[in-house]
Amino acid sequence: MKKQITQPEINLTQLVERGYAIYQQLNLLNEEFKQIKDRLKAEGLARPGEHVPLADSESDGDQWIVQASRCECRIIFPGPRLKSEFDPTLRGFATMKNLAGDHFRPRHPGFGNSSSAQTPRQSATQRRALLRLARPRTLAQGCQVAR
Repeated sequence: MKKQITQPEINLTQLVERGYAIYQQLNLLNEEFKQIKDRLKAEGLARPGEHVPLADSESDGDQWIVQASRCECRIIFPGPRLKSEFDPTLRGFATMKNLAGDHFRPRHPGFGNSSSAQTPRQSATQRRALLRLARPRTLAQGCQVAR
């Protein structure tokens, strides 16, 4: 015996099918949007002479702005995020201190004095890790649409 489908069940089936169709369209559009963002980021990196400072005076870095007829796209290139002071109670502080080697200079007298300071052996691994920590990175962030 066949089950008879009632009107509310038909509406639910239509909702599920329409929801799935929208989901598929969103996936396609998101992929296309990702490709557009990647192309704009690459173009912005290739045009450093067109970068302008960020509007927020407390932020380091610059931005590349592309104007369109009804919107604009801002590709943000943050400045380096180097810290000059670290809390010695933070996890990983000893590793940073060892990687810095002779470049480590404590700000507080008595902290890290010669009796407690250790001179780490400069291995290739330590030098690479230190370079990775100190290397400034340019990251382009997503588009912002202004109306």
